[in-house]
Parts: sequence; structure tokens; C-alpha cells
Amino acid sequence: MKEINVALSGGGLKSFAQIAVLYELEKRNIKISAISGTSMGSMIATLIALGLDAQSIEKEMLELESIFDKNHILFKPSPKILPFKQDKITGGYIDGGAIELILDNLFDKYGIKNINEVKIPLAIPSVDLKTGQLIVFVNDKDTYLSPDSTHIIIDDIKLSTAIRASSSIPFVFSACAYEDYLLIDGGVKLNVPVSLLKGFSSNKTLAITAKDEIDTLDKRPGIFELINQVYAIISTEFDIYLSKEADYSINFPVGRKQFSLGKGKEIIENAHSYLANIDDFLKN
Repeated sequence: MKEINVALSGGGLKSFAQIAVLYELEKRNIKISAISGTSMGSMIATLIALGLDAQSIEKEMLELESIFDKNHILFKPSPKILPFKQDKITGGYIDGGAIELILDNLFDKYGIKNINEVKIPLAIPSVDLKTGQLIVFVNDKDTYLSPDSTHIIIDDIKLSTAIRASSSIPFVFSACAYEDYLLIDGGVKLNVPVSLLKGFSSNKTLAITAKDEIDTLDKRPGIFELINQVYAIISTEFDIYLSKEADYSINFPVGRKQFSLGKGKEIIENAHSYLANIDDFLKN
């Protein structure tokens, strides 16, 4: 096996564990021929699609984490949540527009702006809040064979907007308005986007997730802890089901670190240790 398609799940900062697998694939000289990613997984998937190696991806992700931390991105309430705002229903605690600006600056370094400029096949899911339809952003819709005729396929969008849309966790980040759509986190319908890889090729697929047993909440949880718990309960079994579509799968039991800025390096290092102590994750 020299090529493989890879699906990266969402999971906030927990998704940093996925980077450890990229190092392992490089050691084995296995090329990623197509990549899909949801929410935070879409950010890592995009860096892969840009052609970056594992070390460069780790550097960029840790730098993004640092920028988010220094600018208190996760602790700046959007004015749209205020009760006197007419459009508060589309809002969230955090304004996703700030994330787009940060990502625009990142992609400027690589001289790239739109998803259709990416060369490695890439698919990023989001969900239209108005209709419930799955919106899939791809680098070339003319060559992408959608596994579901109900999917709306778009290939003319900024990378930063596609990632923001896929990462817009309801009530946490404001929904992303794009054309006639109101876009939210792709994890609402497809947190492990294995099925999207079928639109690219028949290569074997690897699903990478970061799920742990459901933690017991503190008696007085904060808003992020509460939302994280709700998503964990809803998504855990569904993610296991979706991962079964892949030929190979690996899950990192990271625990509750979805919004724990400053833990990125630790999560990656723990993922390396975890891989060193398990059987080959590419065995059937």
C-alpha cells in the first residue's frame, strides 16, 4: 500500500492528535491521495492538501493555537448574542469572522486563497441550517463524484470560509452566511467524513478520530464544558458507526480538551506515545 485516502474527524483541540498519524504515514512512505476533514479536522486536512509535511503542519497548527490564545479568540463574545440584536438567532458566543481573518493571513503565506487552487483532492463538509442539507466544499467539483445526489457541491469559495463554516459549532460560533446558505459545523451530520472520500477514488481509507469515554461533568460546568458534553454524548456512537465505513481506523482517547488552548503540543506528544504502544493501525 503506497497511497491512502484519509478522513479527519472534528473535535476541537483534540484533533491535534491526528498529526501524529501523519508522521507515521511519512515513515512508511505512504502518500495521502485524497483528504477530507470536518471542523478542526478540516483545518488539518487543508494543510495536508496544500502539500505540507507533518512537521510543517504541526508548526502551523501550534502557531494558530498560539494566535487564538494571545488574541483571546475563544473569549470574545459576538455582539450578535445580545438580546436587542435582530439577527441573534444566527449568532453564537464567538464571531467566526475573526477566525476567517486569521486563516486568510495563514494561506497568504502559501499564495493561495480559494479551495479550487488546492491540488490534492480535498473535501470539507458543512450543514445548511435552513434546510439541513449537507454542503460539501471540494477543490474540483467537475472531477468529484458525490456519493449522495442530495449533497450540494461547491468549489468556488475561500478556504478560510470553508473551514470556518465546517467549524461553526452551534451556539459557540456564529453561523457562517454564504450566498443563500447559513452554514454550521459539518459534525452535525458528518463528523467523520469517510463517505466523501468515495467521490475521489477507490483507494483504501483511514479514519482518524479523537474520542474518549464520556466524562462526568462538574456540578457547575461552564458554557464550553456544557456544550462539549452535549456534543460528546450525541456524537460518540455516531462517530463509531461512521468510522466503520473506513478500511482502517484509529481513535485517540484524548479526553475533555476540546477548548483547552495551550494543550496542543501535549496532545500531539501523547498521540505519538499512544501510537508507539498499539498494534499497527493499518492492519485489517
